[in-house]
Amino acid sequence: MPRKDPTAWGFKSVDAINFGTDFVKIFYQDPKDASINWLDFNKKANKFTAYGVIAAAGKAKPKSPVTVLTWKSDGTQKIRLFYAGPKNRMKEVIFDEGKNPKTGPLDALNVELHPQSGIAGTAFRREELDNMRLYVVGTGRNLREYTYAADGKAEWKRGVIVRENVEINLNTRVCCINLHPWSSPDPAIRVFLYDIFESISEYQWDEGGWHLGPRASFNLSPINNSIDCISTRTDTDKPRTYIYFVLPWKNTIRERFRIGQEWEAGKKAIELDRVHPFAVVNDAKEGDPDRMHMFLTNGRDFIHYIRNKGDWTEIPVPQANEQDNFTDVQSIIRSIDAAK
Repeated sequence: MPRKDPTAWGFKSVDAINFGTDFVKIFYQDPKDASINWLDFNKKANKFTAYGVIAAAGKAKPKSPVTVLTWKSDGTQKIRLFYAGPKNRMKEVIFDEGKNPKTGPLDALNVELHPQSGIAGTAFRREELDNMRLYVVGTGRNLREYTYAADGKAEWKRGVIVRENVEINLNTRVCCINLHPWSSPDPAIRVFLYDIFESISEYQWDEGGWHLGPRASFNLSPINNSIDCISTRTDTDKPRTYIYFVLPWKNTIRERFRIGQEWEAGKKAIELDRVHPFAVVNDAKEGDPDRMHMFLTNGRDFIHYIRNKGDWTEIPVPQANEQDNFTDVQSIIRSIDAAK
């Protein structure tokens, strides 16, 4: 089915998180007014059930990066959304339990992003406090860490420089994972940066500091190359890292994975008529710890894939009526309204 994408979206301008037990909450930017919106997807029923706005028109710059962190603490699902404002200032929205969005304290730090910078982050628990870490490229072209509660105080601070003099590409994509469980006070953070050399560089954090890891891939597409990464594990297994990126000059998404330090080729590439920004979320099942969902959207078109027993399969998106002969966000919203 042909899918049109008249805009050259390069940032990871869509993100997704598990919401409760049965839902995925998807965040994306509307290309018409630059508002940032959300959709709720019921994994068991395979349908969308709710939608809303989290950052109204005028709050975010057009084609803003979108990154969402979530964790459960003190009986509450904490949700933090990060994006770029009209003047490239990084913004935070508190959206706990998916209700009552409000401005977060990061705004007070007045972090200015490089216009081509993405946003990545992770969260963990340490010293009875919820900790967060963000990774962005600033106006000085350094890949820098920003920390929340790093010194035992519930506040944001400017952290260390992870890499100096980042060679800026058309859009500097970045993603981040923590190989350890959220409850571990000693995170194993991995930051992946798509650079001007058309490869993905890795920066690894442990208690000894930052060091360079093995490159995840070479010879990537120099345009519209969104990346995303995810870590999966069972109680007895070592963590497995997956990274997704676009193949050179092709509308295909390639998977690489590793257990330990060596990268291996993943499953067959997902082939599309047009690659949109995408997000991957874990949906581990008994006997299938690597089950995942992938959501692709440019704010208009919408594509949904499931990785089941290692194979990626496209899942048709519900249509509001038979006249909707294409898959798009507005038809999803109409189907939600029709079910009310």
